[in-house]
Amino acid sequence: MAMNEYQLTTSVHYHPYTCIPRFLLDLTKLKTSDEKRLREQTYQLIKNHPDLKHVIRLLHSKEKSLNLHEVSHRYNFDHFLEMVISSIIEKKLTGNYLKKCDLTHAIEIERLIHLIRPNRLSSGPRLSLLFIYLKLSLYESYGDDQNLLLNQFVETISPYLKYVNINIYEPDWMILTLKLLHDSLGKEQLVQKLKNEDSLSQIIAELNSKTRKTIIGSLINYAMSIEEEHILFQDFI
Repeated sequence: MAMNEYQLTTSVHYHPYTCIPRFLLDLTKLKTSDEKRLREQTYQLIKNHPDLKHVIRLLHSKEKSLNLHEVSHRYNFDHFLEMVISSIIEKKLTGNYLKKCDLTHAIEIERLIHLIRPNRLSSGPRLSLLFIYLKLSLYESYGDDQNLLLNQFVETISPYLKYVNINIYEPDWMILTLKLLHDSLGKEQLVQKLKNEDSLSQIIAELNSKTRKTIIGSLINYAMSIEEEHILFQDFI
């Protein structure tokens, strides 16, 4: 069957590269489900990343003598990650890391994730990683309007989730791609393609060259932001 190029119905939002600290990327990519092992891996990351050590010391600035090993084992992993996420976002928004354990920014990200996966037992760090990227990159481009845009992002992709399996290790790639395809095709065409069980990579291949370039450019920027360029060489969708 001949391939037909789809016509654009809306403007594709271009997602830029944004700098995410390497230590935060490493934390979100720890793969063990064993809490004890996670805590030990967290301690190794603290030792290996002076910037992370600095963030942790600031978060516990009221403690005169801080034992980093004890701190890494004091919290469960999700709570520790939320502290670091909140501090990184605070640094982006205000220029300063947090000097106390305030989870406000991480709670907002968790709220958005819950809208996507309301019945999950654990959101997993991959969706946190996506929303960290979106929050930082949208703030760089749109300032305080990023909160509205994040909510719009979730509202846009939610209708498509029943047609795909997001219970995979890397759901962030699928969700970002769905948003880009929505921008390209609009809801009616994209729903029809998903009902037909077309893969996302197949749908991208059938777009016109200009739109494909924008989508692939956005995915490359995301890959570079989270240091996963290798994903682009796989059929991750």
